[in-house]
Amino acid sequence: MYPIIFETENKNRYVYDNGTRIVIPVNNYVPELRKDQVVLDNDEILNKIRKDYSRIPLFEAMSMETLQNKVLDNTKRYLEENGIRQLILMITEQCNFRCKYCIYSEMYKYSRTHSENKMRWEVAKKAIDYFFEFNLKSIKHNPTLVPYVGFYGGEALTNYDLIVQSVEYIEERYRPKFTNIIYTITTNGSLLNEINIQFMLKHNFFISISVDGNKENHDRNRRSVFNQPTFDRVMKNIDMLDKMRIKEEKQRGELYPYNLLMTYDNDTNMKEISNQANEDPDFYSRFVRLSKVRDIDTAYYEHQRTEKYIRK
Repeated sequence: MYPIIFETENKNRYVYDNGTRIVIPVNNYVPELRKDQVVLDNDEILNKIRKDYSRIPLFEAMSMETLQNKVLDNTKRYLEENGIRQLILMITEQCNFRCKYCIYSEMYKYSRTHSENKMRWEVAKKAIDYFFEFNLKSIKHNPTLVPYVGFYGGEALTNYDLIVQSVEYIEERYRPKFTNIIYTITTNGSLLNEINIQFMLKHNFFISISVDGNKENHDRNRRSVFNQPTFDRVMKNIDMLDKMRIKEEKQRGELYPYNLLMTYDNDTNMKEISNQANEDPDFYSRFVRLSKVRDIDTAYYEHQRTEKYIRK
């Protein structure tokens, strides 16, 4: 079966290969397209495309099993040559917050809930060793490879000892073999203190803190496990982080910035948050991501205003 050929409104031509489900630009191969042409049936052109995309089994009749094996082989080869960019360790299912929209809450029936489970060192070590040993084979192909190691939860800082153990192990065993290693953490900010902030600054962490814009919006959804508001506590800790970063930068030079993450829903007063951002641009400039509460498989929005009023 010949592949389907089509042209966009911008006069760019593409072929769709049914076997691999891949779309390929063919402007260089097909100067113009006839109005009645729906398949690319020129074997000479098809052979040129096959040659230029030799790693992809294009325009071949093959079984699904054969196709899957070829895709897996190509994926493995790509990873071996380019490395695995990031390892994310979900080190705990514990959390000291009970955010109303949390994906790990009763609002989402097909996801897990919070628990007392924590990752053991044996599991973390095995993942770390696999990640770095795999990448050691890749740096000969990709010498600029920068591995990222991320810590996630739950609230990651409830398992702070494992973070320390993991980082110290990586620094001792793998730091000499890579020109750069970057650590990241996503936290609700409530457990930040001088000890863990100093550790993260020492190892130049990318720190991402969840803050839902202003106090009213934040405290409406981001509640503690005891259903207490959390904004003031988080802001106090961010202020501590700011002061410690400034002091550390004076001694060591520029560090990675910390970032803020905001989640909003249909009841978020975006106009009010925008006005506050104009009044405090330094703080609000740290927001790097605004995410809407997920609306799939949830009853979360049943008692909220409709989406069309979100900006009013």
